[in-house]
Amino acid sequence: MKELLARVAVNIRRYTQARQTSQENSNRVVTFGNTAYDGEAFVLTQHGEKLDCTTSELRLLRFLLQHRGQVISRSAIMEQLYDIDGEFFEDNTLSVYIKRLRQKLGEDGAYIETVRGMGYRFRK
Repeated sequence: MKELLARVAVNIRRYTQARQTSQENSNRVVTFGNTAYDGEAFVLTQHGEKLDCTTSELRLLRFLLQHRGQVISRSAIMEQLYDIDGEFFEDNTLSVYIKRLRQKLGEDGAYIETVRGMGYRFRK
């Protein structure tokens, strides 16, 4: 029983540390291609000009950036968006957000990769 409790404690500590690091990283400026995402100002710019994005699109991008290089399932992304916005998202809604975000990013939209049958990944 002691070993089980110790393992649980270690996993909780790892999760808490990873979450804190993730939140700290979301508050800095992340640059990819010609685009910069400012987590503190919650602004997306390209070539120095602000891109007109919805709050949901920016939250989606922030979530993808926080998990750069990792394949994130569609359900995990939808849960994250649902938790933040308090709205219901259908499977198709996520596809629309991804499509619009890619369009707004232009050629930098290629950083958002579709992993067929799995979900999405923001490449490093």
